Amino acid sequence: MKDGLLESRQGRKELRRLASLAHDRDLTRALEALDAAFAEWREGKLEAYELNERIHDYHQGVQREIWTLYKRGNEGLAVARALALDLLEPAEVAPELAAALEPTTRLFRSA
Repeated sequence: MKDGLLESRQGRKELRRLASLAHDRDLTRALEALDAAFAEWREGKLEAYELNERIHDYHQGVQREIWTLYKRGNEGLAVARALALDLLEPAEVAPELAAALEPTTRLFRSA
């Protein structure tokens, strides 16, 4: 029954909604770290070339990882990860859906 919920039309729609929300929050978290580098640069604590390297590292690393995770088709995995990383609050996820995702969420928490 749990797998059926994840495969139902309504379940897939809800997973897409939650994955979109988690994607936004994940990107925000990553961009806040990059913004801190810009702040260091503006304060003269970071050279321009160092800032450029951080931008490059963000684009080649974190941004690509996030994009890959949230591309269409990985919604269940993305939502389970988001729950484990507190990008989504448990109250935002229907209890039945959270229960269906629990084994995967547990794996992310233990990693």
